[in-house]
Amino acid sequence: MGVRSGKLFRGYLFLAIAAAVIVAAVVMPPVEGLSAQGRVTIALMAAGIVLWVSEALPTSITALVLMALMPLLGVCSFNDAWANSITSNTFFLIGTFSFTVALASTTIPLRLVGAILRWSRNDSSKLILGFMCGTALMSTVMTDIAACSVFMALCLFILEANGAERGTSRLGKALMIAIPWGSAIGGAATLCGCGLNIMVVGVLEGAFGITVSFMTWLVCALPMAVIVLPISWFLLVRVFRPEPITEEAYRATCERCAGLGPVTTREKWACGIILVTLLLWILSTWVPALNTTAVVMLSMAVFFLPGINVMSFDALVRGVNWGIILMIMGVTSLATAMAATGAGEWVVNVAVSGVVSGLGPAGILAAGALLGCVLHNVIPVGPAVCGILVIPFAQIAMASDVSLTAMAIMLGWECGVTLIVPLDCVPMVSYSYGYYRFWDMMKVGWVPSLLMIVYAATALPALCGMLGVA
Repeated sequence: MGVRSGKLFRGYLFLAIAAAVIVAAVVMPPVEGLSAQGRVTIALMAAGIVLWVSEALPTSITALVLMALMPLLGVCSFNDAWANSITSNTFFLIGTFSFTVALASTTIPLRLVGAILRWSRNDSSKLILGFMCGTALMSTVMTDIAACSVFMALCLFILEANGAERGTSRLGKALMIAIPWGSAIGGAATLCGCGLNIMVVGVLEGAFGITVSFMTWLVCALPMAVIVLPISWFLLVRVFRPEPITEEAYRATCERCAGLGPVTTREKWACGIILVTLLLWILSTWVPALNTTAVVMLSMAVFFLPGINVMSFDALVRGVNWGIILMIMGVTSLATAMAATGAGEWVVNVAVSGVVSGLGPAGILAAGALLGCVLHNVIPVGPAVCGILVIPFAQIAMASDVSLTAMAIMLGWECGVTLIVPLDCVPMVSYSYGYYRFWDMMKVGWVPSLLMIVYAATALPALCGMLGVA
């Protein structure tokens, strides 16, 4: 069987499995404690997971198919399926993509790299720390993949100038792991840093009406990044012991970063608009009129004002990841149905409650974080992990003495961050270049992953308690 025939067979096999799951739920006899609509909703979620993991269809198309099937199979009305797919967080995410486009069209990332090089010089350990922190900083306002890709270009130039051999260079291994790690950790630090953060909050807003403010997420998540990032760097340089940067490689890279000239007016506008937006998001915690979605929509409009013209509209359209937008819409609609039909509560009672029964709030958060970490490394599709975990664990939080806000932030981290297996889209950016092997990330990634679990079970609920959020 040829490669193409094998892919076709595999694709249709998983499509058939997904269809069989749905048909079985429709024709099977009643299940005690579960409505017919709830049974079909669970089957649709299970079918979605099969298709997301197998990638028999594009992930966003799968989400839309599930949304279209819900009214056809009697789960909800057509109007409810479409209405439940849209929350303010959908538009919030579109606005944050404009930040990515604005920054990527400037020399700001390159200037940051130049500053890192002047600070680190030939010290490869300092260079790795600088690249890791620089990527994390950019990732707080850019999508993780974009921040990773921007820094990857200069990283590759340094490695090639330094004569680093793929698969054997210790510098290549440490630096190529550090950049996606920095991107993922930085993306977890702010609500706008990763689409999965917004996706989890959007699902909970649609299903339970909970909102998580930008400031709440920042106060709870930024300390985690500040703790995990330097420890991750220390592990990378201690385990891999990277070779130093040669003088020739240092000079060649500095020359590439030089000659940029003064910061242009357009670049000043881009940075100024983003900084003002971040400030308004923080103030929105105390000023309800400063709705975060409205603020980012207006900020995005400022990018296009005559005389400013930070970007073109065509560039924005190309820069928005419409796939993740459609994915969020489909998963949000399905998650709302999970809550409305009682399917999520039934899953908790039957499949999850036994695992967490008897555990206190810290134990429940730790169990959720551990399960999320394991699932995301086994199923390297963040939205699928979101679909599996968010509704059941949100309902566990509501039924116990666990802050739903803490649960939302923890689930956002675990759905968006994977540090052990390089199969998720962010680490795959660097893994595809062949500088490190599968095992290289695994042997160090479990430590920062464990740190995130411990933080989620201890510091996170304490901070939510201090902030007085439910």
